[in-house]
Amino acid sequence: MKKLVCIWLLFTSASIKAQDSLYIKFVPIFNQFQVEPSQTYPYLKDSISFQSLKFYIGHIQFFKGEVLVASAPETHYLLNFEESTSQLIGLANKKTFDRISFELGVDSATTVSGALSGALDPSLGMYWTWQSGYIHAKIEATLYSKEAQKTELILHLGGYKQPFNTLQKLQLSLVQTDTLSIGIDLTNLISSALALPQNQVMSPKPEALILSKQLANAFKILAK
Repeated sequence: MKKLVCIWLLFTSASIKAQDSLYIKFVPIFNQFQVEPSQTYPYLKDSISFQSLKFYIGHIQFFKGEVLVASAPETHYLLNFEESTSQLIGLANKKTFDRISFELGVDSATTVSGALSGALDPSLGMYWTWQSGYIHAKIEATLYSKEAQKTELILHLGGYKQPFNTLQKLQLSLVQTDTLSIGIDLTNLISSALALPQNQVMSPKPEALILSKQLANAFKILAK
């Protein structure tokens, strides 16, 4: 009997905890399709597949009006769309809020602090050097034409020093739900990147700053 009571309490506690929790899910989108690893999607008369999609999200905060009501437990998260669990961020104590703010990238204070562990560990492949800092967003894709030609698109967007500080600060208004879905629509960004003279951006430079601003505009609240 005691064992049954313990099991009941365990499930009840887990249920209450789930009800009190909020989850944020980031969803990559291209051309109205939800992006999955190793899948091909139509693009104009051609097609495209994504080999790598990684983004740093930092300093997630929730507001009710102008009042800060909650913050995510970690300062930085690395979203890696080859690992579905990394797309989901949990907030243990759900609050009432109407706005979320966060940063796309790693801020300069963190970059120079030497806190290279956890999500910021250089072994995760998102760190250049102490001079250039972190790659804030890594997008690697292949465009396939009907003439059987392939175009490799490599975007490593980052930089923490002026004039190429690519950190972007975002604020999104929302209607609160238990699972908050935030879409990252890459369609316009890919079109802009393919229009560049070269299909590679791999260091802090003007193109990285322009594309980072465009990427920030790709984040939208998805209807439930």
